[in-house]
Amino acid sequence: MDAATLKSLLVLNSATGEFIWKARPGIARNDRAGKIAGKKRKDGYVDICINRKLYLAHRLVWLYVYGNWPPHQIDHINRDRTNNRIHNLRLATPAQNAQNRTIAKNNKSGFTGVFLYSCGKHGAFITKDKKRIYLGLYDTLEEARQVRSNAQNSMFTHAGAL
Repeated sequence: MDAATLKSLLVLNSATGEFIWKARPGIARNDRAGKIAGKKRKDGYVDICINRKLYLAHRLVWLYVYGNWPPHQIDHINRDRTNNRIHNLRLATPAQNAQNRTIAKNNKSGFTGVFLYSCGKHGAFITKDKKRIYLGLYDTLEEARQVRSNAQNSMFTHAGAL
């Protein structure tokens, strides 16, 4: 897939980040023309099938806008995997992309890297380069959250807000 082929098949609605199928002259059935392309997957990403091959919509947006395939991963800045507007997408290494992950489903504190010890104190940690860095124990959840947030802002290049 190249940008010219993509643009011959789809139009990007930059306001929504969605692709719309173009009418194709000479094709007997143009039942997709004018319809939104793609389908949301279980993991939240949008797939678009072109010539029997699946493509991730956010990678196609990058190709459509910049004319080449992204050299690395694409990070959704606001963590919404369906929001494929170009201003919500940025290049990221795997490590940078991991810095902007959503909160784990089993997290009970409501904040990434903050947890409650059985002694009643709140602990904080951060992971960088696959190494967990312990940030200490704190009397309140807010103290632990603030320490974790400060560490995140100073260590990460692609960090989202806590």
